[in-house]
Amino acid sequence: ALQGLPRHRQGPRQPIPTTVADIRNSASSRLRHLLLQKYGTFTRAWRQLFDPTNSGTATFKCFAECCRKVNAAAYVRQAWLEMTPPRAGTLKLVDLNWDTAELLGRFHLMLLGRFESIAAVATAWNLKSGKRLFKDG
Repeated sequence: ALQGLPRHRQGPRQPIPTTVADIRNSASSRLRHLLLQKYGTFTRAWRQLFDPTNSGTATFKCFAECCRKVNAAAYVRQAWLEMTPPRAGTLKLVDLNWDTAELLGRFHLMLLGRFESIAAVATAWNLKSGKRLFKDG
């Protein structure tokens, strides 16, 4: 069941888009497009909108509120169904954008290969709470 959405209002699960045209016109694609327009990257959208507390997940209620903030209220239910695995109950960065999650995972592993912990990275790079890394050039 979708958390935050009454069972009687869930209705039947809509088919997941399979053709290129369906994918381009899907609710999740339209939502992703709006997120990129407003936040520039999926990482920024995830960190600032969906997961500002760094919990790693967003519930349906949080997802719905976030969709409203980017004027995507019409896509909430269908985008949730397209993006999350059945009965998952939460959205993760990997559900929002696989490539972004993979890139951040590789970066994390690279850092751990060079430093003994992420705390050691922060110390070595003089990072304090709230600072972000930016790509030069």
